[in-house]
Amino acid sequence: MPSDIKTLFDTNWLNDKVVYIYFRIIHASCSWISVVDPMFITALNEGRSSAAKKFLTPQHLQANQVLIPCVLEGHWALIVCSSVFNQCSL
Repeated sequence: MPSDIKTLFDTNWLNDKVVYIYFRIIHASCSWISVVDPMFITALNEGRSSAAKKFLTPQHLQANQVLIPCVLEGHWALIVCSSVFNQCSL
């Protein structure tokens, strides 16, 4: 974890662990939001659907909003899926 903390200093890039912890803090204050580990998208992109399934829980399916942080072309992006509006957006 100390090397993960170092990504917060200077002009370092945030790694997946730091991003996931940040979104877990959001989840802790907003019970209607669920957060999927960033490795979910990585597993899907690598064609490992069975590995990707391990990142999803029944809690994700019951949440009003599901946040899925992911890396697109070297930059962090956020997929937001809303069960209220039946849509996902990037």
